[in-house]
Amino acid sequence: MAKRSTKNVVRIMKLKDSEDVDSEYWASKTPEERIAAMEVLRRQWYLIYNERPRRIQKVARIISLKEFREEKIRFDVEWEKLLKEYNRQSTKNKVPGAKNKK
Repeated sequence: MAKRSTKNVVRIMKLKDSEDVDSEYWASKTPEERIAAMEVLRRQWYLIYNERPRRIQKVARIISLKEFREEKIRFDVEWEKLLKEYNRQSTKNKVPGAKNKK
């Protein structure tokens, strides 16, 4: 029987090139393979730092219709402020004489 051997392959490249290679590698994997790789990393983290996995905290709560309406009003006001600021910034950053697409 033939003897099997393993070889380590090391490529030295620029950081930007390595990011492209990494992206191509992970893009070639299925979602299941990517999740499995993340699970391996997660378990290694817990082994290295001797931590137990934390449970996901409850983030939902029951509120009254009145509370909902008050929160929605506050959200709408903040959203309008953000939109105004975004529009002000985008008009300030337009290049004079250039055709700006909408």
